[in-house]
Amino acid sequence: MKHPGLRPALPAALLAALLACVSGPEPPIDHGGHEDVRRIVAALDDVVGEYHLSVDDSGHVVDAVRLRVLGTLMHDAEVYARRFPPAERAALHDLSSAIEARAAPAGVAARASSLRRQTLSRRRLVLAPGAPPPRARAEEMWRSQCAGCHGLTGVGDGVQGLYLEPEPKNFHDAEVMAALAPSRAFSRIVDGMRGTAMPAWGFLSAAERWGLAFLVLSFQHDEVTVARGRVLAERHRVVVSPTWLADRSDPDLLRDLERRGLDTSAAADVIAYARAEAAFAPTEGVLADVRSALADGVVSYRARSFDEARAHLLLARRRLAPNLDRIRLGAPATAAALELRMQRVTAAARRGSIAEIVEREVAATHVQLDQAELSLRQPSRSGTARLALERAGAAVLALGLLLSRRRRPAELVGAGVAAGAILGVVVAGSLAIGVLGLGLALVVATAHLAPRRVALTLALALLAGLGAGELGSSLPATDATAAVAVLAFTGLVGAALGRVMPDAADRVASLLVVVAALMAATAAAGRGAWLVEASAGDVRWLSVPRVEAVGLYPSLFALAAAGAALALGAGAAIAALTRGHPASLR
Repeated sequence: MKHPGLRPALPAALLAALLACVSGPEPPIDHGGHEDVRRIVAALDDVVGEYHLSVDDSGHVVDAVRLRVLGTLMHDAEVYARRFPPAERAALHDLSSAIEARAAPAGVAARASSLRRQTLSRRRLVLAPGAPPPRARAEEMWRSQCAGCHGLTGVGDGVQGLYLEPEPKNFHDAEVMAALAPSRAFSRIVDGMRGTAMPAWGFLSAAERWGLAFLVLSFQHDEVTVARGRVLAERHRVVVSPTWLADRSDPDLLRDLERRGLDTSAAADVIAYARAEAAFAPTEGVLADVRSALADGVVSYRARSFDEARAHLLLARRRLAPNLDRIRLGAPATAAALELRMQRVTAAARRGSIAEIVEREVAATHVQLDQAELSLRQPSRSGTARLALERAGAAVLALGLLLSRRRRPAELVGAGVAAGAILGVVVAGSLAIGVLGLGLALVVATAHLAPRRVALTLALALLAGLGAGELGSSLPATDATAAVAVLAFTGLVGAALGRVMPDAADRVASLLVVVAALMAATAAAGRGAWLVEASAGDVRWLSVPRVEAVGLYPSLFALAAAGAALALGAGAAIAALTRGHPASLR
């Protein structure tokens, strides 16, 4: 194939498309400042939950002891923020001043909540465990270390706490529990609370601290409500994970569940089940096997079984790979973030990072898995169409262009068989059927063609089969019809162009062949490198360009640059047409 008009611009166009789709490195998390950030967030949580109990709307002090404790916590928060940017330090100081001036509780709570969100978001930190904590150990620790003050059932009636001021928290008090999330309880267990009798329990392991933090939110729920909530969670397919529960209070969970279509009563029962039972159990859902491998990796890493931990994390990565395309149907950004997160987790384990860092990276991955579960519940028609075009559109378009150039009955029969094979592949979701079915069908269609035309058409058939097979394996059954419609449309467009502009059709087909082959090769290299395992049980993650058109690392920059590359290719095709080069595929 010789198209001189395409030669100058085509390499530049393809290079631009590849460079546009290479992911930029994600900024690293500052694990060194994690504890300072967590303590600041805990202080802001206490302001949101306790300030309205200290000062009323008219500025009168209701609880002087509680107000003094909040003032101490905010003073400490300003100390922890000494390395923060000036604007953030100033915002914390202004909040402390508002508390000292006894400002209106609603305004103070709103400012504290906003500061909390900004602090966590800017540092990309997640306050959650990397694996479900063991409930039996949490109950044992509660009886031996906590019940003396808080009581066996968390009512605050322990013998040692009867004369304390302020008195121990009552974890059955609706007002106290409304503002309590496990992450806040976790921080108080780690640091204690200055100005009160609550000591610091920093010597406990992270799993024990999270176990106690989840346990205190389970006391107010009875077995009957928990059982009812379990049934409702299964019926509504609510995926309950520790990361979803850890940084949310009960009102936060209620809003989440109501947005998913549950009424208030059903949502309250699901929350009871989530707090009392699901928080300590392996997470269910479509991605349960991925979560299980991650949790096993965290447990092994805590036990210093590093080789075993890396093997579990690698298994999680492999289990995720087949689900990425399905996630992209509804949430392409989540799919890309998951790949980055998985890469960060395995890299941290390979470097031999401390267990807390690996667990934080795994917790951040679980947050993305929570988002992915939601996207899998709500498949997107537009996402299906996009994936169909990306996976098989270019190859099927080129196939239609080539088949439309011939009028022999055998070729028309072959084209029909090929269309039927695509339909079967999308419905059956079999990659092998896709490659074999389309390849054999097109042998019939190319029986009377010149040898080089036969080779080209068969190559296109294999690309189309590959794309259609991967598409079928990633689609929910409900979206198969939409995928078939998109594939049929691309084939019809190709046939129409071939009839109206036969010479132009050959040139466009040639360009699409090159692009489709490049996409397939790059996708295979990227996926292979993402899962490669080196010798001696170690894992080496290679940096290979990953093309947006096969579903990796989507970004606005990638789309804009790919559009520019497409414009270059279109300009090259127009130049070839205006110079009158004859078609060479006949």
